Amino acid sequence: MKNKLSRTNMILMVVLLLLFALAQLSFPAYFLPSKNISRVRAAEDEVFWVTLQIPSPSAKALPSRTPVIVNLNKIADMLPTSVDPFGYKTPTDVSDDVKWEAIHVFYNGAPIPFQVDDIDDQVGFSGADELVFQLPEDIPSGTIAIFSIYLGTNANNLPIHYFPDVCTVYEYPKIAEVTENFGADMLKEAYYIENSKIQACALVDAAWSSGGLYELSVLDEYGNSQWDAIKQRFDSTWESWKWARFATVEQFIELNEKAGTNNFFLPDPERSIIQGPVRARIRMQSIPPYGDASSIWGTKPGVFGVVTYDLYANLPYLDYTLDITGPNAANYPTLMIELQNREKNPGISYSPYKSIYVPGTGWRPRNPDDLDDHAILGSEFSEYWYVEKLAPGETMFPEEPDADKLGFGMIFADAGFTNITYKKGSEELKMIYDSSEFPLHGRYFPFDATITNDAISYMENSYQDWLSRDLDFAVGISTISISELPPKIFGEEVGIMEITADVDPLVADKPVIIQASEFSSFPLDPATIVIKDGDIELPTQADDLDGDGVVDEIVFQLPHTIAAKDSKVFSLYAKNERLDNGQSTMISVAQAKYHESFKNWLPSTVYSKYINTTGHIAPAVATVGDVVWIDTDRATMCVYLSAGWRQSSFKHVYVKDDNWDLVKANWDPWTDWRYNWTRTIYDADYGWHDSNEYGNTSDTIELLKVGPVRCVLQTLSGIGYKGALGIHDNLRALRTFTFYNGFSGIHQNLRLTGGDEIAASIGMTALYGGPLQFATKYLDFSIDTSTIPWTTFPDGNGFDMVYGPGTPNKGGNSNRYQAVDSDRAFDLSLMTATYFGMYSSGSKNGYMSNFALGAEASTFITDHLTDLIWSDGEIQVFQEFEEFSLEGINRVLVPFSGSDVVGADLETHIDTLNNHWAAEYTIDIIRITTATSEPTVPTTETSEPTKPSTTTESEETDTSSKTTTVPSVTSASSFLFVFVSIATISYLTKKRK
Repeated sequence: MKNKLSRTNMILMVVLLLLFALAQLSFPAYFLPSKNISRVRAAEDEVFWVTLQIPSPSAKALPSRTPVIVNLNKIADMLPTSVDPFGYKTPTDVSDDVKWEAIHVFYNGAPIPFQVDDIDDQVGFSGADELVFQLPEDIPSGTIAIFSIYLGTNANNLPIHYFPDVCTVYEYPKIAEVTENFGADMLKEAYYIENSKIQACALVDAAWSSGGLYELSVLDEYGNSQWDAIKQRFDSTWESWKWARFATVEQFIELNEKAGTNNFFLPDPERSIIQGPVRARIRMQSIPPYGDASSIWGTKPGVFGVVTYDLYANLPYLDYTLDITGPNAANYPTLMIELQNREKNPGISYSPYKSIYVPGTGWRPRNPDDLDDHAILGSEFSEYWYVEKLAPGETMFPEEPDADKLGFGMIFADAGFTNITYKKGSEELKMIYDSSEFPLHGRYFPFDATITNDAISYMENSYQDWLSRDLDFAVGISTISISELPPKIFGEEVGIMEITADVDPLVADKPVIIQASEFSSFPLDPATIVIKDGDIELPTQADDLDGDGVVDEIVFQLPHTIAAKDSKVFSLYAKNERLDNGQSTMISVAQAKYHESFKNWLPSTVYSKYINTTGHIAPAVATVGDVVWIDTDRATMCVYLSAGWRQSSFKHVYVKDDNWDLVKANWDPWTDWRYNWTRTIYDADYGWHDSNEYGNTSDTIELLKVGPVRCVLQTLSGIGYKGALGIHDNLRALRTFTFYNGFSGIHQNLRLTGGDEIAASIGMTALYGGPLQFATKYLDFSIDTSTIPWTTFPDGNGFDMVYGPGTPNKGGNSNRYQAVDSDRAFDLSLMTATYFGMYSSGSKNGYMSNFALGAEASTFITDHLTDLIWSDGEIQVFQEFEEFSLEGINRVLVPFSGSDVVGADLETHIDTLNNHWAAEYTIDIIRITTATSEPTVPTTETSEPTKPSTTTESEETDTSSKTTTVPSVTSASSFLFVFVSIATISYLTKKRK
């Protein structure tokens, strides 16, 4: 008995101790059961809070967007000696290393865009690497801007904050064109570096101009070049390509014996090409050493040039840096340098820039009739910048309005500078340094009337900003706990979302689309919403689909399967700014003329056609090319826009995993007549793009959105309807193709437009005298047409099997390929669903297509489907509509390969693919609110910050859904109350497919 009581007492004591311990715990505002921060051990709870105090000069305010560059050593030197910031002290154990990529920068309590760039030649971060951000507002003269920077060790695993990359570097898309026109050795490697204001083409491997620029353009609001300061409206001729360049250092180019033969390279692509939310950079190094034995400069063996181009978010200038490296670089602290800025007008023998403005001297003419050499001495410059443009009152050939508003300015280093030389009748301008000090810096300013109407004042102000570019700042540091961090570091949690599968499971990668209107009760821009699965941030995309500047849909893909009748809860977080099509663009898009041979269309060789977009590609691609290339991680697709009777259909649907093409298999397009016809999913015969006098009219791009989850391409038919109702130009087809990352399928919506779409939703007979009839064709021309009955071609797809749910009609080698007049039809009375499959019994390659996904599916077979036949090389779906939904009809195409169906029954696999898209689900969204605060800013001396406030916000009034307010720090008992409160909130419920 005594022992029993003792055991009971011990159990009670343990329970009491546990309850006491629980009562001592504090839960931060962003707490959910999956994120119990209080369980972190004390050693992992320490976070470093750094403050940067940036004083503005007394004589001049610091303008917004001024770059702030902090060497990581500035921060590392302030850390406690027990911390190994770069892993040097314990190379075999880096658990105490700082997690530099998880830095968070705050200004006035809100996170701001930043990036941590690995810029040196060492693997991993080191003290020479840089934290970069920009001043978010003007800092008045004589005042101090204070920034809070939070960072931790790898042990506490702080999240990595996301901001969209607005400064990008990507492959120059015209390389193939230059090579085709001028030879394989003319241009081998080049990159665009751009932000929203300007764009430059940096040449890495180009004849006589490696290391220089080929373009320097002012961009319009859509990302199109509206003024190229180098080529000035001229392009694509031999001489303009050869000579049009800026920032060409002759000692590493033409004065070198290896000029034009791969004389520059990217030293390490991981560090020599950088892009991000604040800065983009490309850095390249010369291969031959400085100079040449035959030049007047002499040779400096073991000295190599390093050229760097930088640009910053929303700033209309490009920074240029020339440095030297190599085993003997330290022996030559100063060198003679000739920096050439050239521009070539092939239509005339001189530069269209007819004047140079020099501060302190004024305008200097460049008269084409005067071919003498001229020099502007360094002593004549009152400030070290100049402008090349038309002087007031001058004209330009070809003359155009506001021609005198076009030009460029340059700010340059003064140390060692002696003069600028030029010929009045030449395109060449040389900057001579007799003892250049390294690194040598410069800044280029292309401009037109959208940038400035007063180039001289513009450059005067820019020069003053240049002089104050190296900011002074004081650094302070404190150690705080995770519970004292601003909640916004973890993302500001605004709600939770529960997704419930209905009768069918929801498979991984299934797209989940949320209408932005469902966030109407949230006091935020829906474009800032991201979705988390536990602590993992899922790729989330916000799309404006009607071009009104307002986000219409939020979309993500399920990270894993949700069983039938089961549910999964996701967290909703608000970022500090719009997603702008997502965290990282994982899908690439380009538009081009279709000129390919069979041997060069495969993805490994056409990748140069793809442009990793930054959100403004839609108007840019709408004016050129007859095909659009879409590239995901699993597939490459080519969509026709202008191809004669097959617009808005597929030229290629190439599945990378199994190296096969749904449309063409392995046919050579140049040697087989099927090149002219090969296509899949197009609307013809009784609809659009039929073989009539209007059938060759190109479609146009209405919309193109690219992001981390999907690409949305919308095309508009070039002609009206042609069918049983005659020809009607006021009834056009608007098609929206949606391609998902992971390539789970292609969704297509067909909607009517042109002026009669409203009437068509009421009744076609009243509008035109009869029902709307058209056919959707799925073609497979991988067959041998030389014999009848047709037989499979050895390298073709060999689609010899057809499957329709509920029907017995299934093809085989004996009857799949037969004479044209032996069509076979599905028995519509037996069809149980609106999808079918077509596949090869040998390779197991094929596709599933649902031709009426969504609300229409339940009545489509009886009300709209008039015939579904298959014959030699094609399936045709004939449809008839008395009334046409304003939302259009939805279709899905899902290619599958043999590796996808290993060990599975093909018909079961086709059913599963259909369920992936047709499975219904319910979304429940709960809004929550949190009170947030930031610790008191420490001084430049080490100090403990003030604890954040525990005051809660008052509950907000909401007419559409109930919300709950979560305290910023609450006890365990308070947490139980909050949890119950959240669980009882009314849901915003929607049924989805």
